[in-house]
Amino acid sequence: MNIADPHELTAELAALASGLCLDAGLSLEVRGERWSYDPLRRTLCVAERSLREQGRDWCAGRLVNEIGHYWLTRHDLFPVWMASGAHLVPFPSEPIGRLVVDALDDARVNGWMVSRYPGSRPWLDRVHASLDRPLTSPMPHILRFCLECGLEPGRGWASTPHPIPGQVATALEQTRGARQRYAEQQPPVQMGQAPPDVRRRWEMRVRPAMNRVVWLPSPYEAELQLQALEALEIAAEEILPVAAELMADDLDQIERWLHQQPGEQGRLQQEIEEGRAQQAFQRACCAGPPSGAHPPSSRIRGLAQQLLEALGQQGAAQRQQRLCGGAPVPGRPGGVGPSPWRDNPLELPPAPPTDYGRARLQVASQIDQLVRLLGRVLKPRQRLRTRSGYPSGRRVDLKRLMKFDADPRLYN
Repeated sequence: MNIADPHELTAELAALASGLCLDAGLSLEVRGERWSYDPLRRTLCVAERSLREQGRDWCAGRLVNEIGHYWLTRHDLFPVWMASGAHLVPFPSEPIGRLVVDALDDARVNGWMVSRYPGSRPWLDRVHASLDRPLTSPMPHILRFCLECGLEPGRGWASTPHPIPGQVATALEQTRGARQRYAEQQPPVQMGQAPPDVRRRWEMRVRPAMNRVVWLPSPYEAELQLQALEALEIAAEEILPVAAELMADDLDQIERWLHQQPGEQGRLQQEIEEGRAQQAFQRACCAGPPSGAHPPSSRIRGLAQQLLEALGQQGAAQRQQRLCGGAPVPGRPGGVGPSPWRDNPLELPPAPPTDYGRARLQVASQIDQLVRLLGRVLKPRQRLRTRSGYPSGRRVDLKRLMKFDADPRLYN
């Protein structure tokens, strides 16, 4: 068996993706165990394991999708609403709602990237082939719906040939036309082109709908935001209400399991905190049929939603591993995106790394680990009237914590 030289694979991937990265003003590195984005150096970091096991074409397809989201994805600028009768109401879960919209954006992003870079289609097909396979473990209906929303465009909008729950198949059939219209909401392929009245339309439609306005966009950026808002309106009217019904079915199943097995409640909380939500959901799939009307308590309902959101976070990491390794770029609240002060990133070369940036990269994993540990220690319980303390069993004196001082040179 011939094993390719890692340096040779890195050079080949850099050659394949040179045009994509140059167009976006980004550099490319292969290092570490996860995909990430370093905003300090405007650098995409490809996981070494992905390149070694999946190959250069698969990684190139991932880069096409990620850079496409870099350019087009703007749904984080707006709240996630859905139609309920004649009114718009917030989606029942913000994290799950974002996951649904992100899956819908895959078709829009990939279609735009193929139109701009026709040679990227085989790379995207390579990624699609690796994901379009039968599942080996149970998955909540809402997450299976998200997965199929990302995979259907690669099949020419055909239904999956693999086994799928009936509720999910019905939801996909009901929303297929709306999802196709969602995918067609694309800005011009040529960078910088925008209709002459885009500024007026942005002021009338986009600005009132945004979470907050932190900068005045250029005409092309205004067109990107306008297309994203129009796509979200399609989702709010015809897609998200159906997704909310699937989410309600998942919550009912988990709540029924917790009601039938009261001893699982404390164990479930610990498993969620330890990142073992999938094992808990496998046990929840064994819940018996409904037995009478027993409205769930607020604790059971809260635990069910926590489990579903934890599964959503794990599923997003396994399916796409969205670029989340760095802080948001200034001017792009809630996500990574192009610089708000210019449309063409080629006008300014990437800035060299600062001393602080280089030093932080060396200890980034340790900082992340410390932040997660402090988060687990300081997170209070939800039912403070019946239980006190912290999930970890430790108590923290905030006065002593604020006085903590350590020399980082003493720690590796």
